[in-house]
Amino acid sequence: MRSYILFCCLAGLVAARSLAVQPRDDLDFTATTGPICCGHGTQDPNNLCKNAGLFAYCCSSFANNEEQGCDPVVDFHVGRDVKIVDSESQRKCVSGTRVGFVGCAN
Repeated sequence: MRSYILFCCLAGLVAARSLAVQPRDDLDFTATTGPICCGHGTQDPNNLCKNAGLFAYCCSSFANNEEQGCDPVVDFHVGRDVKIVDSESQRKCVSGTRVGFVGCAN
């Protein structure tokens, strides 16, 4: 009996691990410039950032000048001063489990 329970638990873990996590869209999503929270570097789809001498990051619409900065923002932990927004990139990048936009910053 114990071995059957152990087998079922292991089978459940394997099944749960094989499920893909889908990116989550925020309802109040708006691409914006200025001091905002961003995630990792991302692809620059039309070389907008590269042509401006900046780097492309996956960004959120959360401001990084709030009381706690970007620390409580899931998947967008780095505050950056975004100079340019690729308007064609809305909801085009993923940071962790969240969807963001391509923002150009130093």
